[in-house]
Amino acid sequence: RSRWNLWVDRMMLRVNGPVASGVSLVFLAFVLWALPAASQAGVDVGLTQSIDTSFGMSADQLWVIAESYGPTIRQAYIVQRWTFDVLWPIVYTSFFMSSALYLGKKIKLNDGGKTLLFLIPLGVLFDLLENSLVSLVFALFPIRIIGLTEAAVLMTPIKWVFVSLSMILVLGLAGVALVRPWIKR
Repeated sequence: RSRWNLWVDRMMLRVNGPVASGVSLVFLAFVLWALPAASQAGVDVGLTQSIDTSFGMSADQLWVIAESYGPTIRQAYIVQRWTFDVLWPIVYTSFFMSSALYLGKKIKLNDGGKTLLFLIPLGVLFDLLENSLVSLVFALFPIRIIGLTEAAVLMTPIKWVFVSLSMILVLGLAGVALVRPWIKR
């Protein structure tokens, strides 16, 4: 058994209904209030183009955005990435992981399924890498380091692949948890 699966087993013992519900409420509060407020705050300081939701942005496009923002808006972007955008990935990862652990415990997830849960923290890893690299591009502007801008834009689609797989995984576990009692009858 892998160390990851042993860790998942320990966490499954700790995540119960009230814990999963509490994390879900925090996630819902972020979706309903914090995300719109952060988005509006970004617009208020001039952050008009969303970098971290652009699945196919090129390095040149990121560079044009960095140039068009100017020093004040680039600084506002960096501040937002290292305040709100550090909390948000932690919140959504906590939601995905606690939901997956709770549902996995309910359906008695096997070792292969437990290994799949490793996809969840990869989303937050690539989200934080994306934030770090874009922040570096903006902080160093107009100095362009070969490969840095390219790496920054590469993190966005990788992040979205893992975040999407996390959503699909949690929805799949929820589906199994809902259908399994009917199949056993």
